[in-house]
Amino acid sequence: MRVTLDSKSHRRSKNPASILEHLAALPDPRREHGRIHMLDEFVFMAICAVLCGADSWQEIADYSQSKLWSRNGDAARIKN
Repeated sequence: MRVTLDSKSHRRSKNPASILEHLAALPDPRREHGRIHMLDEFVFMAICAVLCGADSWQEIADYSQSKLWSRNGDAARIKN
C-alpha cells in the first residue's frame, strides 16, 4: 500500500505558537466560577508533562509548578 501526502493539505506551520492557537479554540466545559487557569494553558502544560514522563495528575502538577510559564511575555509561576 502506498500513501502519498498532498503537500497543500499537510503544510506544517513554521510558527511554534500555533499549537496554542489550536488549543485556544477548545471549548471550555468548566463552569465559570472557580477557574484559575486558562484551559489551553492547562492542556499545553499537561501535554508537555506527559511527553517528559509524567504519568499521574500529581506528576503533571509537579511538572507545571516547576516551569515558568509565559503567555504574554511576562513570566509567572503556575500556582495551585
